Amino acid sequence: VDYSSMFKYMTLEEVLRPAIAALGGERNYVDIAAIRDDANVRRHFQTILKKNVWAQDDFDTYFCGHYEHWDYDQQHGRVRIRS
Repeated sequence: VDYSSMFKYMTLEEVLRPAIAALGGERNYVDIAAIRDDANVRRHFQTILKKNVWAQDDFDTYFCGHYEHWDYDQQHGRVRIRS
């Protein structure tokens, strides 16, 4: 089995969740800047999506639109995983 090709089929959710968890987002809020700087997040955007990492406004829209998974503090630009 060639596992190297599986990364092409990962959703953004599957990339963000472990990245945010590693930054402490299961208990505490994590700044969007830290998420944008995460190596796996950057690699997903650059390699798979062939785009630059989203701007703050794009993450605002994403996290607000997926409120069932994320507890997003838009005023302070930070997020944590909703349990």
